[in-house]
Amino acid sequence: MLIAAANPKKDLNVSAEIESIEAQVRKLGEERMQFRALPDATRNGLSDIIADYEPHILHYVGHSDFKGSDGKKGEGYVYLHDERDPAKVDPVSSADLKTMMQHSRPCLVVLNSCESGATSGDAPKAGLAQCLVSRLNIPFVVAMQNPVSDEAAIAFSNRLYSSIARGDTVATAVTKGRSKISEQRNELTKIELISHRRFTHRTIPSWTRLWLHHWRQVRPQNLPRKMERQNSPQPKRKRKSGPRSQQLSSQLRRSWAELKPS
Repeated sequence: MLIAAANPKKDLNVSAEIESIEAQVRKLGEERMQFRALPDATRNGLSDIIADYEPHILHYVGHSDFKGSDGKKGEGYVYLHDERDPAKVDPVSSADLKTMMQHSRPCLVVLNSCESGATSGDAPKAGLAQCLVSRLNIPFVVAMQNPVSDEAAIAFSNRLYSSIARGDTVATAVTKGRSKISEQRNELTKIELISHRRFTHRTIPSWTRLWLHHWRQVRPQNLPRKMERQNSPQPKRKRKSGPRSQQLSSQLRRSWAELKPS
């Protein structure tokens, strides 16, 4: 698991969320899940650690939004630290984020930031979460459709990974995270679990088995064969006419003749 954090504006409690997630991951044990953190993430730093570490889970902590400029179609952005000046913001588009994971696709991506699940009718695949799912075929992406407070984001991630540590599925863990945020009356954030298809097992014995089992279900080479099988005309079964069927037919005709009024 990799946590990438970026807080150029110094307005988020990044360390608290990282410590909270690390505490939940430790419950699984190092033999089942390894944990690495990338504070003050930059564009090159994030790209390098994804390529080298190849995480099954990528959790992003920071700022993001979905916006358009000069009347153009909108696009999702995450805001990392600038390479030369860490106090400045480096906006990384959804297309650039997709490129970083091109050859090291995680099983689960959690974008715990504002409007990471937002999109528009003009550009339905330009949002951060939608781009990763539709263009990169990442199985599960958890994202926020609206702005979210720092306290709610920490509470959600804590409940999400504590549920996963107990063996819940991703969908169940997200539902429990939603319920944790709904306890706060002032929070109106809508959390989305965006995926091609839901994982159907009741428990997650390990993230390696989750990764392999899910991709056996949705790997692209199975799709054309399945579609071809569905679209091909099925041969009609011929009704057999044997002595038994002829006897039943004659009995039915006699019964009908007896019931028919004269």
